[in-house]
Amino acid sequence: LAEVAAKAGYDVVVRSRSKATADAMIAAIEKGLDKQVQREKITADDKAAVLARLSATEKIADLADCDLVIESVVEDLAVKKALFAELDKAVKPGAILATNTSTLPVVEMAMATPQPDRVCGIHFFNPAPAMKLVEIVRPITASDDTIAMQTARSMAGSSTYKPPAILRNTSCKPIRKPQRFSRTASIILSRLWSNPFGFRWGVP
Repeated sequence: LAEVAAKAGYDVVVRSRSKATADAMIAAIEKGLDKQVQREKITADDKAAVLARLSATEKIADLADCDLVIESVVEDLAVKKALFAELDKAVKPGAILATNTSTLPVVEMAMATPQPDRVCGIHFFNPAPAMKLVEIVRPITASDDTIAMQTARSMAGSSTYKPPAILRNTSCKPIRKPQRFSRTASIILSRLWSNPFGFRWGVP
């Protein structure tokens, strides 16, 4: 997720429970970028620009200036709810909190915060740097502004995206589980990221 955002021009703060782990994540991204340079997928200057947008930390407080924070921790609802409650206290007013979960109910995480209208799902398909799809998941608590902003970030700069398909499902897996429905709306978008507004991301 951090690589995708940094390639789009976003400043990204990668947060893990230890600084060493966060540093290792950025080192893994650098290794992957080296391979892309070797294959002439990107230039050495592109690689340097991406790495310059990445920073690592173990402190949630370092996410305070982020406009968007995407959680991508273990698929355990209790862990995620506790993290969302902590993130809500750390980020600035108006920041959007998102989860990358593909299986858990986003509304449960939203209700762990005092401002559930600012919480949504942003599910990247694996491997994120290669796949051109991202799923914007709208819990019933999310505001129109929250969803509109994330949709705009996903489509910004694109002249070739397909119209979004609006789906309703409980598993966030519309293709594999089409028979399961709830009031969670999912938008499948072509992911053509750009950053014309200077947004800053956090990935805890």
